Amino acid sequence: MVLGPARRGYLGSEGWTTTYWVTGSSLHAGDVINGAYEEAADVIAAFRYLSECPFVDSKRIAIGGHSVGGLVTIIAGAQLQNVGAIVSINGGITWTEGGVQTGYPAVTTVWHREGRRIRTPVLLLHGKDDTVVIPDLSRELGEVLRRQGTPVELKLYTGGHHYFPTVELIEFLDKYLKGVTAGEPRDL
Repeated sequence: MVLGPARRGYLGSEGWTTTYWVTGSSLHAGDVINGAYEEAADVIAAFRYLSECPFVDSKRIAIGGHSVGGLVTIIAGAQLQNVGAIVSINGGITWTEGGVQTGYPAVTTVWHREGRRIRTPVLLLHGKDDTVVIPDLSRELGEVLRRQGTPVELKLYTGGHHYFPTVELIEFLDKYLKGVTAGEPRDL
């Protein structure tokens, strides 16, 4: 089973978001980060909803997202101690203000703040040719997680921002979720 909630203001969903830029926008990187934290609350609510459904094995719920959604996923994952797995695909933002890259340092701050709280297995997928969100952001998060002993897999692949390898995603989810049953302890 998959629940794919549309983030605020996306795909016809209600609400307003500050997590994307449009021409003429006055948003700053900090606005996008604040919006990501707000959207993480929505992911947490969706997780809690699924956890309470009688037909869902709460030990087998993973969360994941792409681009800003990958950033949102890491923030939510840091607050969900009982999530089964976390996947961030090309996660983060690249944000330039007045010719200065402000997105990278803003995301790096989030990685260090939230990454240290994650103990759940994490898959980081990132296209080597991604020009929208630079692969160094996933590398940096991978190092933050690795240093604290969090199970993390970083897979850099040939491709850009809008492509990701599904085989690696399925293998990761199978590895961490397939054999887990409700009430059974899981060794990490």
